[in-house]
Amino acid sequence: MSCETITDSNEIDKQKILDNSSGDKTNEDNNLNGEVNQEEEEIFEVPEDSILRKKFPMKNKWDLYYLRDDKDMTWLNRLMKVYTFDDLGEFLAFLNEAKPPSVLKNGSDYNLFKHGIKPLWEESDNVEGGRAVLTLDKSANCEILDNMWKELMLALTSEHFSEYNNSICGAVCNIRSKGSKISIWTRNASDEATNKAIAKQMVETILNAPGIDKYRKYFESVRFEEHRVASQKSSSSLPPKILVYVKEIANVWKEKEEQQAASKTNH
Repeated sequence: MSCETITDSNEIDKQKILDNSSGDKTNEDNNLNGEVNQEEEEIFEVPEDSILRKKFPMKNKWDLYYLRDDKDMTWLNRLMKVYTFDDLGEFLAFLNEAKPPSVLKNGSDYNLFKHGIKPLWEESDNVEGGRAVLTLDKSANCEILDNMWKELMLALTSEHFSEYNNSICGAVCNIRSKGSKISIWTRNASDEATNKAIAKQMVETILNAPGIDKYRKYFESVRFEEHRVASQKSSSSLPPKILVYVKEIANVWKEKEEQQAASKTNH
């Protein structure tokens, strides 16, 4: 199986996952297209020293892939590279327009990987690694999936995983009827200390997602599993190599907040 057959069609496939690309504008909107005159455009000239002209380069370049739900196609032909990012501002603008995972069909995936690393188990950067994966209950509200995925992508592209950034290959969001999944792929499944730290930080990142408190009942833990083992069996039947409970992390946070509040009161 050749990895080089992955479809790489930035311009065409990018449009397929954008909210405003499917021709659903009103007639009024369509009539306005192209009618802004030159004088009005000049009024909004951006100064040379404006922050709007500044770039916010990422430390790593990232590739976003989309996996179609079409089971009549081979897996590699279903996988398309949508866009490559190297600027945080550009990435945020894209996220603002892209379809959230909750509106994708079952069997679809989003994959965000460091540039040059394909989202394949057999890829050289992935083959010795594994994934820290969180599974949402199938009854979970779609809003929380979208918020969690966005929060995780922002943390990864902003290098919020500190000394563990180099151990991370990418992240995946699987849309499944039995329960959607969000995971971080790491390079070395044997490095248990690093993988456990990444799993814990993944939980902490997700707990930052907007509205997370009311949805916490829909997910219990992040489990770490090796790619080599998971590729041979259903991941649901595997004993996790590492297990991090969300409740434990949340309780630690709560204790810290209470201590900080008490400290402020005493002063």
